Amino acid sequence: MTLHNAAPLHGLPPYVVVRSDHPVWPPPPGTNRELATVYSTDGARLVRATLDGRDVTDQVLNGREQGHPRFSVDVEPPRQKSVTWELSLSEPQAAGRVRTFAQPLVRPLHQTIGQPSC
Repeated sequence: MTLHNAAPLHGLPPYVVVRSDHPVWPPPPGTNRELATVYSTDGARLVRATLDGRDVTDQVLNGREQGHPRFSVDVEPPRQKSVTWELSLSEPQAAGRVRTFAQPLVRPLHQTIGQPSC
């Protein structure tokens, strides 16, 4: 998944672009901090995760919600920049196509799903 921070470089007041979580290493104004989460099929396991090509497998937070594994990573895309998070999962074989759900957002979510044929 690619997360893009579309905050403009100019024109927003300081109270909009400041980070209220007061990070120890202050990022540039307008940097957004997000917890990105992927929910998967029951029985799935994480094989590998990368953030902009850098291995972050050991930084992924694992959990469960309503019987499904979830994988989360903390990301901080700067203004006018994108961050790409790639997950490689081993999931049990199941009949049917991959199902995804789109979260309602101010700007529409664009999804491209690649499903291998088994």
